[in-house]
Amino acid sequence: KILFLFFLITVFFAVIAIWYSPVLFKGYPAEPVGSEIILARNYAEFGIYGAENDLNIVVAPKLVDSQANISSLGNKLGSLSYSLIFKIFGWQSWDNLILISAIIFAFGCVIFTITVYFLFGFKTAVIFPFIYALLPTIWHTTQFLGQYEFALLYFSIFTLFYFWGRHQKLKFLFLF
Repeated sequence: KILFLFFLITVFFAVIAIWYSPVLFKGYPAEPVGSEIILARNYAEFGIYGAENDLNIVVAPKLVDSQANISSLGNKLGSLSYSLIFKIFGWQSWDNLILISAIIFAFGCVIFTITVYFLFGFKTAVIFPFIYALLPTIWHTTQFLGQYEFALLYFSIFTLFYFWGRHQKLKFLFLF
């Protein structure tokens, strides 16, 4: 168990290094920022989940509280989760936002690895995170802010509790 815990810590930092490497090599993020980040910043600073005015023009941060309309864009849980990060740590540079995204994805990878360990054993759990980290879709998604980082984190937590709780007495509690 101590060896597996050390392995999970190593996996956490290794996948962060893999996913953050394009920013280190290029000097900037490879993908554009999603609108969810702007909505999260506005919600963290002003308490308004919106970024556009009546003419569908994105307003300046100073005008959000007076002109922004409530947004109907999807992925509200991701935006609200990012707004919590912004409330705690404040607004971050783009490079730091990519690092935060990589950390969130790394937590998801570690939780998926624990789930694979429960389901398939140690050997498969050792191979899984490195295949997961090198999948082009995951590597690409870590660079595209505001899309799936919290969705995958919450899904990984769900799968862990679902498969861990399938042999417990109160199975329905683990489903929630």
